[in-house]
Amino acid sequence: MKKLLSFFLLLFLLNDTISQSQNLGTSPEVKQLAAGTNHSMALLVDGTIWTWGKNSSGQLGDSSTKDRYMPVKIGTDSAWRFIAAGNNISYGIKSDGSLWGWGTNKVGQLGISTRNFKYDYWAPVQIGTTTDWQTVCPSISFTIGLKKDGTIWAWGNRLDNLQEQESNPYQPVKLTGNDNSNWAAIAAGDDFFVAQKNDGTLYTRGLFNNTQYNDGGKTAFYKVNDDTDWTSFSAGKQHVVAIKKDGSLWGWGNNEVGQLGNGSNSNAKNPVKIIRVNDWQKVTAAGDYTFALKKEGTAWFWGKAFFKNSRDKYFTNPASLPSERTYICLAASSKTFLLSLQEEKLRGLVEDYKEAYGQESTIKMFIKY
Repeated sequence: MKKLLSFFLLLFLLNDTISQSQNLGTSPEVKQLAAGTNHSMALLVDGTIWTWGKNSSGQLGDSSTKDRYMPVKIGTDSAWRFIAAGNNISYGIKSDGSLWGWGTNKVGQLGISTRNFKYDYWAPVQIGTTTDWQTVCPSISFTIGLKKDGTIWAWGNRLDNLQEQESNPYQPVKLTGNDNSNWAAIAAGDDFFVAQKNDGTLYTRGLFNNTQYNDGGKTAFYKVNDDTDWTSFSAGKQHVVAIKKDGSLWGWGNNEVGQLGNGSNSNAKNPVKIIRVNDWQKVTAAGDYTFALKKEGTAWFWGKAFFKNSRDKYFTNPASLPSERTYICLAASSKTFLLSLQEEKLRGLVEDYKEAYGQESTIKMFIKY
């Protein structure tokens, strides 16, 4: 009861903080959010990157290892168009297609050549020299990247979960297999990833469902089904969630703590529909839980929700976030999730829910100059 009262007191204080923050003036709109294990990132519409949180390996990119509890701007560059965050690492892709990373590189997570090798990078450093990167997705042990020519590349630790042959983990390598072409989008789980072909079909590759490398082994992509109407998807620790063109939401994989949101704890090899409504617009999976936005902007979650002060250890059905506000951007990791407000005057406001030393904390802040 004491924790519950403290939670509602915190919400009251935070809502009061929002009211006060509205007097700070116009804040740049958030274009994209990225959640690392213990740090957060925001890409603004003006092309700047802002970071905050833990910084033990330089993952904030501000040329220090000092923790930051309010957003700091990364350098002076305003040419960023994409961001991604992982376990003590951060990535950014510039408008020219160049890929940059910062944070830890102890097992090659950043894909930095061994000739320039060091453990931590405290500021953005370019990865390779090519300028044809479309997107990048870090997992818990490796990173995958999608190039503009439709090929998928990987680097970091445990690449043996993705392909049989050995390769240098300290630089991006093109995944083996004759079918590594015509890819349009990717999402990384813990030891596997999901990829979508240009025709709309979905595939998985790697160690999925804990014991099996799907049906095709590590050298091949496993086709989920023949559906071609998927619009977005995300991968958690060992589950996948995806939205179709009609707004329906589907999930498959592990479901011991309800991370598929279909009212059960049964694992699913094939996609199962998550409740009957078809009004979902965005979804993200992280760890053993799922977070999603409906078309009107309300936020919902299910699975093992670390941020929820409740006697329930997990939720098998979608539950709404106790907020009257609506949201436009979201991101999540196993220990944090981020939301930005849909209201035009508040689109520079970010809600940051973090697990800190076993207790939940919530921060609401403007990203401002």
